[in-house]
Amino acid sequence: MDNIFPDDEDTSPTTAVEPPTGPVKPTKRKRGEEDASSSSSDESSSSSSSSSSESDSDSDSDSDSSESEAEAEEAASPTKKKTRPSSATVEVVQPGEEPEKAMYVAATGEGDQKEFVWRVTDDVKVKAKLWKGMVFMDIRKYYDEGRKPTQKGVFLNVEKYEKVMARQEMVTAALKWLEEGGRSKSSVLTGVLRNDSTFIDPDGAVIMEIDKGLKVKVYSFKGLYLVDIRSYFKGNATKKGISLKPDVYFKVAAWKDWSKAVAVVKKVNGLPVN
Repeated sequence: MDNIFPDDEDTSPTTAVEPPTGPVKPTKRKRGEEDASSSSSDESSSSSSSSSSESDSDSDSDSDSSESEAEAEEAASPTKKKTRPSSATVEVVQPGEEPEKAMYVAATGEGDQKEFVWRVTDDVKVKAKLWKGMVFMDIRKYYDEGRKPTQKGVFLNVEKYEKVMARQEMVTAALKWLEEGGRSKSSVLTGVLRNDSTFIDPDGAVIMEIDKGLKVKVYSFKGLYLVDIRSYFKGNATKKGISLKPDVYFKVAAWKDWSKAVAVVKKVNGLPVN
C-alpha cells in the first residue's frame, strides 16, 4: 500500500566517533591516492544515505498500513457496551428537597434491584421490599457508611406502616409533654393524648398502641428524646424495633409518596398494582 502521508525530509543518521586514545601520526599519501580515496568515500556516503532513506520510507509505509487496517477492523466490529440507565430515568418517586433526590434508588427490575431504597440519613434507610408475595416497609439502621444493616429495625406491612406515620400529631404532643417535665396535670394530657390507645407508663414514657403487637413509645433517654417503633409480644417489648430521633421520625412521616414506591416494587415483581 502506498504511503498516504508525505515523506519527511531525508536526514542522514549521525554516528558517534570515539576519540583517539593516543597521538595519531599523519600518514603521507601520494596525490593520486588521495583523490581516489576521496571519490570512493563520497560514493559510499551517497549510497548509504539513499539506502537509509528508502528503508525509512518503507518502515513508515508499513506502520501506516498497519494502523489503517487496525482502524478498519475496529470500525467493522465495534465493542458492545452495556449502558446502565441513569438515575433520572429510573427515579419514579422524587419527594423532598432537591439535595435529597440523590438519596433515592428506584426499583428497576434489572438483576437483583427489585427494592425501593430511601437513605433518610447516614445511618437510617427505609425500604419497600417484597417478602412472601407481599410488599413490606423496612425501617432500619445501618453501619459502615450505610452499607451493612443492623438488627435495629422494624419490618411492617403497608397498613401498619401507614398507621405509624399517621401519629405525627400525637408524637408532637408527647414530646411537648416531656419537655414540660411530664407533669400529670399538664394541659397536654387533656388533648390528643387523652384516648383509649395512649397511656403513660411508670417510667414516664408516652406509649401509643398502633395495632395488635405494635406500639410507638416517646421517651427521654440520657437527655435525648426518642420515638421508638417496636413489636410487642404478650405485652413485652421485643428486639424487633428501632428508636429514632424525633426529626428523623417526622422526616419519614412527611414522605407522602411512599405508596408510589410500593406500586413500583409491585410492578417490577409482577404483582398487580391497585
